[in-house]
Amino acid sequence: MTEHAKAVDWLNRCGLDRNRLAELTGYSAITIWWFLQGKVPPKRNEKSGGTSRKVKPWVWLRWKRACGDVDAEINGRKPGQRFDW
Repeated sequence: MTEHAKAVDWLNRCGLDRNRLAELTGYSAITIWWFLQGKVPPKRNEKSGGTSRKVKPWVWLRWKRACGDVDAEINGRKPGQRFDW
């Protein structure tokens, strides 16, 4: 299962929508929409010379950590427990 498919599944299990997740993480709803597609907006990587529409690994990590904090808040995960969708 792809990272973005896992994120969609997690979002559904938590009963959240993009707007609520945006409020909880500080990411915009449109940015979350792109994450859930597993892509970046067209021409996003052109500035750095790239043409790939894939989300870069360190960007996934930042977003996954933000979602992990939301998960801990909502589901009561204990500190130190690793988050993995």
